[in-house]
Amino acid sequence: MNRELSMLSSKLFYENRLICGNEAVSRSSLDRNGDYTVPEGLEEHVRKTLSGDIADSCIFLDTQSTANLSMQCEDGDGGGMTNDGEAKVIADLCQRFIESGVKAHEIGVMSAYRRQVDVMNSFIENDALEVNTIDSYQGREKRVIIWSLTYTENSSKKSDLLRDERRINVALTRARQKLVVVGCRKSAETIPVLFRFSQLLTNHLIIPH
Repeated sequence: MNRELSMLSSKLFYENRLICGNEAVSRSSLDRNGDYTVPEGLEEHVRKTLSGDIADSCIFLDTQSTANLSMQCEDGDGGGMTNDGEAKVIADLCQRFIESGVKAHEIGVMSAYRRQVDVMNSFIENDALEVNTIDSYQGREKRVIIWSLTYTENSSKKSDLLRDERRINVALTRARQKLVVVGCRKSAETIPVLFRFSQLLTNHLIIPH
């Protein structure tokens, strides 16, 4: 993790005691490798999401599901939930990161919900790009991580998977250079650990609808 990503986990879970392994890791960002270029002429929220600047290492892309019904989740029969709207946004972002210079195998897409993993796989259709549960990423990193929160307030479920601070810590510490969180900010902030995370961020972007 670079210093911006490390800072989030350090403040949330380690009382500011977490430090980067070395200076090179601390300063690492997408645009420092010389192999990453964001195309011109993009919408502002897309440009900022793709930005390789270290100051933009963590982005919360707000779907505003209360106003944009296509971004609301659906409860699954017998458990779990899915969110097609988030899956479509993330599939598009994956392609844009690849076009900007990130290799598919350097991107990881995650959700706490197994059913959402299956939905995202159906939209992404790239065997070199890993789509998996948060728990499956334990102990591993990717250059870019895109996290589908999936849960929105219209759900009848309690979002227990997102209330587990250990799991959230894993999600926040898998990216080396870029973490993009896709979800409804209003819904996320009903969950204490995600509320604290949201309040730490300065890069909140809204998906137009």
